[in-house]
Amino acid sequence: METSSSTGKMAVGFIGAMLMAFAFFCLSEGGEDPDIEVVWLVAGVLSLIGAGFAVVIMWRRVAK
Repeated sequence: METSSSTGKMAVGFIGAMLMAFAFFCLSEGGEDPDIEVVWLVAGVLSLIGAGFAVVIMWRRVAK
């Protein structure tokens, strides 16, 4: 049974992963965008938060 809060937390991780993929695409295209480091930082933080929430949610389900 998914609660809206766990779905939102997973969405944060998903958005982070999409941002990281976007940043990687921009770097692979050879673009010299000075803001790309900010995108990498935000994407990394969101991905870590989302992964942490996913681990906690899975651990709670296993523990039941």
